[in-house]
Amino acid sequence: MTCKQRFSLILAFCYSALLLMTENCPLSHKIVDDCGNVGLLWNCSGLNISKLPTAIPSELENGTVTLDLSFNLFSNLTEETFQQIAAYSNVTSVILHHNYITKIENKTFRKLSNLCSLDVSFTLLEKSKIDADAFSNLDNLKILRIHRNNFQGDHVCEEGDFQHDVYISYNDDDTSWVANNLNPKLESLNIKAWFKVRDSIPGVSQSEEIIKCINESRKVMFIISESFLDIGWSSYAVQMAITHAFHNQRQRSIVVIIKDGLPLERLPKEFKHIWWCIEHLRWPEDETNDETLLLNLSNVLLSE
Repeated sequence: MTCKQRFSLILAFCYSALLLMTENCPLSHKIVDDCGNVGLLWNCSGLNISKLPTAIPSELENGTVTLDLSFNLFSNLTEETFQQIAAYSNVTSVILHHNYITKIENKTFRKLSNLCSLDVSFTLLEKSKIDADAFSNLDNLKILRIHRNNFQGDHVCEEGDFQHDVYISYNDDDTSWVANNLNPKLESLNIKAWFKVRDSIPGVSQSEEIIKCINESRKVMFIISESFLDIGWSSYAVQMAITHAFHNQRQRSIVVIIKDGLPLERLPKEFKHIWWCIEHLRWPEDETNDETLLLNLSNVLLSE
């Protein structure tokens, strides 16, 4: 066999292997992702791959795509990791749990501007290995799963380092209530609160701002109303708060204010599982008993 024939044979083998890898990533149609988007599922789970197949099925062109890369060998995520498929498809969900990810570099997801759900749980991540701009340009991200990683031992703000007493997360429909009902009571208790309508910095992405505020606040408060339930408990802010609290041994840093008379049964089961370590307060429909309300707020926000 001549060198030319050997080279041709090697090329043919590599091409066949590439086609086989792509064929092993089956496509499913009319799949609904975590955010309610209907599209295609490209399932490359459990193939022991460390990068995406370069041969992308033609069906994915301009389609809404959920990308399942779970149970693989991905380690270092960079901007190049998703560059090809980002230019080809509208990726709304990426599943990366149970990989060997140790680092997420700057701008890794920059071209996945429509990404609404990201799962990087059960990997080997450390906070120090997540670059500052790793999650830049993810303003549409609603769901982040990042639990069960190696976050122990990372730097956490000490008591005197916090910029805010409490970071308030709420649905936009409750903006007026937060400004006119809740915030005056917090101010009367000399509690320094951060909330979006007043303290948000123009030009800073929502995901970056959420991470910064959670890290710099002694407590994280969620205003649970009918409108808040509509955005789902798997929102980016909720997932980051839970992850931050548990991996930094600050379980009592989460405060839940329940309003609109919502019964506890309306809370999703994943949050009920950690209910034992959450400070909570049911907001009264009748706010005339101001003294009792202030005392309850003080108890949940000023406790250690």
